[in-house]
Amino acid sequence: MSSNAPAMPRAGLTTLAAWKQLTGNRLRWFNAYGPTEATLQSTMYEAGTSEWEGALVPIGRPIANTRVYVLDREGRPVPPGVTGELYIGGVGVTRGYLGSPELSADRFLPDPFDASGKGRLYRTGDVVFFLPDSNLVFVGRTDRQVKIRGYRIELDGIEATLAEYPGVRQCAVVLTGKSGRERLVAYAAAHEHVSAGDLRRFLGARLPNYAVPSTLVFLPDLPRTSSGKIDRQALLQNIPAPEAGDAAFQAPSTILEMEIAALWQKVLGSDRASVADNFFEAGGNSLLASRLLTLIRNELGCDVPLAAFWSSPTIASLAAQIGQPEVLDVVAEIQSLSDEEALRLLELETRDNRL
Repeated sequence: MSSNAPAMPRAGLTTLAAWKQLTGNRLRWFNAYGPTEATLQSTMYEAGTSEWEGALVPIGRPIANTRVYVLDREGRPVPPGVTGELYIGGVGVTRGYLGSPELSADRFLPDPFDASGKGRLYRTGDVVFFLPDSNLVFVGRTDRQVKIRGYRIELDGIEATLAEYPGVRQCAVVLTGKSGRERLVAYAAAHEHVSAGDLRRFLGARLPNYAVPSTLVFLPDLPRTSSGKIDRQALLQNIPAPEAGDAAFQAPSTILEMEIAALWQKVLGSDRASVADNFFEAGGNSLLASRLLTLIRNELGCDVPLAAFWSSPTIASLAAQIGQPEVLDVVAEIQSLSDEEALRLLELETRDNRL
């Protein structure tokens, strides 16, 4: 689970604002939450009763005879603001799934917080967090959690943050690639003024580096299923994978840049490398970055601090940090000469110095 509460999408706020505009103060507005396994309704929130509503719409507090817990992967309660999985207890929890004892055993568990030892909890699979005022906020589903480079990431949380950017109408984030080469791809339907660079900076300021999608794809509209939900399978199967990075291709222009580019391609398994490409947007990660810098040290004899590479992860920046490309170019040119050519060059240089 994430250690920080992610930003929430504006859809709920938009609906609430429209409702209030239509009805004024004549009606009370409630946001109710509850799965069938807990008899349909477990928590309730009345609009306008939380000081935190300006940023999101909570799903509220438990109703009478209902208990809720937000637990981490080890079944321990988490503090307010930290996401975890929602567990529901109380008289509303059903007995289980008819004819599915294995699924029932996985979802309906003994309540470790019930002193009588008779209580049961339903494991919802929903990711939530508590606000300081004890209202719950829904984030997404545990089945939309993915693991990339050792980090567990909630795709719903990334989508929620992306949806906060002005001009983004629809968005979806998917994980693609084989084990060890996974990458996050974000698809967005947005207004024309929205650029990939702006979105990356926006996400980078709000998400950890490993949770920022390496590729952003703009579409007029996102595909939908017959039920109206975003069709993520269509995004993966029917939309061509985009080229990593949005900068124009710039070929290496010095021998040093060419040598770095060769190591870069070896690490990323790519067939070309632009000197302006961002290593992490091109599919790299912290482990691959360490491998690249190790290769540079072993094969080029130059040490580049990892922190310096993180701040500017391009071939051009690496070449500038390593030293003087012109000197290395001369050395490489001399090494390519035959013995006779090298002696002749040395004689000419000695004669010019005497003059």
